[in-house]
Amino acid sequence: MDLGPRRGERCLLGLLLLEATCGVLRMSRLQGLLWDDDPPERARRTVHTYVARLRSRLRPHDVQIVTHSTGYRIDVDPQRVDVHRFVAEIDRARALPDPAHRADALARALTLWRGPLLADVAGDDLRARVGLALEERRALAIELRAQADLQCGRNDQVAAELTELTAQQPTRERLAELLMLAYYRAGRQADALEVYRRSWRYLHTELGVQPGWGLREVHTRILRSGPVQDLVDGRRATP
Repeated sequence: MDLGPRRGERCLLGLLLLEATCGVLRMSRLQGLLWDDDPPERARRTVHTYVARLRSRLRPHDVQIVTHSTGYRIDVDPQRVDVHRFVAEIDRARALPDPAHRADALARALTLWRGPLLADVAGDDLRARVGLALEERRALAIELRAQADLQCGRNDQVAAELTELTAQQPTRERLAELLMLAYYRAGRQADALEVYRRSWRYLHTELGVQPGWGLREVHTRILRSGPVQDLVDGRRATP
């Protein structure tokens, strides 16, 4: 679908699609998102122009932008929108009892995430405003997939996949826990303990906090060469 070169129009369409399952996107919120809470005097007229142009481009694809008294709503099947398919697939995968099926379903869902949200039309501030919940859902899906893979005994695969991710996201302690468990179950206890040391240094030095109970418990079990299957399965006694 050719949406033309205008960034504002493509950004508006992206915002409407993100809200496709939520109803009407209010005009005041739409203007605030498009212009970083500082809309120009003619913002409303500009939005109307964007919508008119988009309607002509979307009409052949059976997608409609519907006007309401307070804003706009896009009429489209959510299953035609990657972000909504992504959310639905993750929810479906989490309900699967078999870890192999769950891991495969989560992997398929994650392939729908093809880059930063609204990558070519939005800056970091706008992405943070509209996409934090989606980013968190994606991060959780990665952790759940790694956990399911560990339950299937795919220790080396998990270790390979999480090594770079833990470096990129040092505050996500569950990633570090899963990487430690993968190393430990693969017979690489020294590597597992090094993950803990790196996590501790970052949390202590950069944030001034101690690792959470989960990370400490994994560390203690590994030091004692103890069983960790309950931690792999996500079953933990309260500290």
